[in-house]
Amino acid sequence: MVIKILSCCQLLARQGLPSRGNGDDGDSNFIQLLKLSGQGDAKMDEWLKKKTDKYTSHDIQNELLAQHVLRSIAGHIQDSRFVTVMIDEITD
Repeated sequence: MVIKILSCCQLLARQGLPSRGNGDDGDSNFIQLLKLSGQGDAKMDEWLKKKTDKYTSHDIQNELLAQHVLRSIAGHIQDSRFVTVMIDEITD
């Protein structure tokens, strides 16, 4: 299930679509995409009907994407011969 959650998060992020709707979590793009990707999958349908431990909150989505991005960046750095770090400072 975590792989499907991450795939849905990636798709929404890649397309620049919001993952949350207007207050009702059941109507969010993220939940609707999970339902669509799980059509015909009884295990996914049962999992989405659970009341707790679904790992679909926005905090979990942000954490999964952050971990994925960090691993991707770390992989690119490890594969590179040279790395440049640019830092910009703005004082208020």
